[in-house]
Amino acid sequence: MSSICGILSCRDKKLSGQNIKRMTETLAHWHKEGDGKGTWMNKGERVALGHVMLFNTPQSLHETLPFYDSNSCLTITGDARIDNREELCKKLDVADTERDIIWDSRLILYAYQKWGCECTGHLLGDFAFAIWDERKKRLFCGRDHLGNKPFFYYVGDGYFIFATEMKAIFTMMGSAPDLNRDWIADALTACVWDKEYTAFEEIMRLPPAHWMSISLGNQQMDIINECYWKPEYTKELNFKSEKEYIEGFREKLTEAIRCRMRSVFPVGSELSGGLDSSPITSLASKMADSQKIKFMAFSHVLGENDTLPYKNFKDEKKFQEQLREYAGIKHFRNISAGERGIIETMKEALLLQDGPTMQSFYMGSNMMYEAGQQEGIHTMLSGYGGDEGVSIGAMGYLDELIKNREWLILRQEYGLMRKNGEGYPLRSILIKILGEYIPVIGTIYQNLREKRKKIKEYDSSFQVETFSLSPEFYKEAEIEERLAEYPKRGEARGISDTQYWRIMHPHVPLRLEYCSIAAAAHGMEYRYPLLDVPLLEFHLGVPSHLKRKGGWGRYLFRKAIEGMVPPQIQWRNDKTGMTVPGSYQRFIRDISEIKDLIRRGAKTEGAHYLDPDQMLKRCDRITGKRNDGLPMRRGAFLNALMLLLYFDQNRY
Repeated sequence: MSSICGILSCRDKKLSGQNIKRMTETLAHWHKEGDGKGTWMNKGERVALGHVMLFNTPQSLHETLPFYDSNSCLTITGDARIDNREELCKKLDVADTERDIIWDSRLILYAYQKWGCECTGHLLGDFAFAIWDERKKRLFCGRDHLGNKPFFYYVGDGYFIFATEMKAIFTMMGSAPDLNRDWIADALTACVWDKEYTAFEEIMRLPPAHWMSISLGNQQMDIINECYWKPEYTKELNFKSEKEYIEGFREKLTEAIRCRMRSVFPVGSELSGGLDSSPITSLASKMADSQKIKFMAFSHVLGENDTLPYKNFKDEKKFQEQLREYAGIKHFRNISAGERGIIETMKEALLLQDGPTMQSFYMGSNMMYEAGQQEGIHTMLSGYGGDEGVSIGAMGYLDELIKNREWLILRQEYGLMRKNGEGYPLRSILIKILGEYIPVIGTIYQNLREKRKKIKEYDSSFQVETFSLSPEFYKEAEIEERLAEYPKRGEARGISDTQYWRIMHPHVPLRLEYCSIAAAAHGMEYRYPLLDVPLLEFHLGVPSHLKRKGGWGRYLFRKAIEGMVPPQIQWRNDKTGMTVPGSYQRFIRDISEIKDLIRRGAKTEGAHYLDPDQMLKRCDRITGKRNDGLPMRRGAFLNALMLLLYFDQNRY
């Protein structure tokens, strides 16, 4: 990942060149020898752009950013990998001799020249960029469809300031602004509501699939923010046979991986042994061989003396070994927790993410990032996003069968599903069937479920105790109301509806941002083949009966990866392993320090938000020393620890 930043002033006062240099230097915390770094300021000294380069694609080796085009009076800075290069080159009349060497940022610049604010709708790939249009006195910013590339911004005091990491914005503001109360409320209850807010009051995110135009007027800025894409999921593909769907999906999957293999440096892949990461790792290893670049698989495994904390978790090591042997992968790294704990990693995360975080991905994967950096990896492939989209389990197919009154198929599918080891309560099936004939029964059942849920989950004392919230903050932030209004997956109807809900959920860009920043700190760029837009849109259009068939969820995906992975993985239905099995041991090793942190929290601002006594009880629930029937809420607990650590680190 490259890093970008910029400042736009609508005041008469000119910018200082030192401002953009400080921002750029702040972003260069991961900078390595040989990669580029630069700044640019317009003649009026009202606009400044900065860039820190991570070389990765062949074209980036000769790329210089920020880049000023004197013919069009346009200047661009960006972090971009454009996948539809060939298509764009044709549309933009790029000469044949230039098509293999033209920078991705130049393609974006040409697209802006041709289509203006509509240019983002013509781009495929991962990108965050800003273009200063001198003639129109406009700064145009764009972000990719699902938010793989971060883009933060601040508007105030006559400035628009942006960067791919908030720390660069802090340098212009002097310090980090106040924390955002709503963000804290959502972090402590593990409910991600928003694609725009951050942990800090005055800093926002440009949402995925959006562009923003900031035009200079008379001592003011005119800001327009628009969405350019939403996945189409109401139109169904109409192929002649199942074979055509399988071949079409396989072709899209292969192309999604191929696009993300564009690198002249070693490529790595996360390999959990599951259905999503295995075909990516297998295909990528073969593509790397053909490109003559080094490829390495990275797997999280249990240490020799470590054990899994809960019975329903399994060690995935045998599946990882099967895939490596099947695909002929020679280079791999198995990563265990060793003797490391979690507190030091949390401190690192606070620095990298510029404050408390809402999800704890770095705390499990930092050792993999370190290993990747040691191996010279610049691209890390991930299977994340499959569960959200193209390898969704499609349990909603049963609901669709009930709605359409296809009883014979329902009976067959339900029986085969149970045979294949997937559970689904028979009572729920029967009630839904009755509800189809006598709607009032379904309504009564749903109302009773909601009532029981409200009695339990929306009860104030239950919430305060479960989430370890202070009663004061619980009332102040209106937690009960926020949880009651939180959008539920059950509101989606049908499989495609559910897929859309999951793909577009705010937790997706949040995870992508955190992981992007963490990987970049180790000189790596994350790429997600299963979040490829053409692949997602293809799968959304596939008929429901091919997403779940013969009792198998992920049916089309399983059929399409035949030959890429061994049958034991292709048809496995038991993946209940922990992606990072050593994370629990790291938590246990630091349990004394964690409890000390919680006790110290009673003397910091953290006590305004959290109840230390309840936090200590949750510690005991997670470690198995307390069994009071209350949920552990491990994710929300780690968010709370991060908040306490933030106040602890800043208590002086």
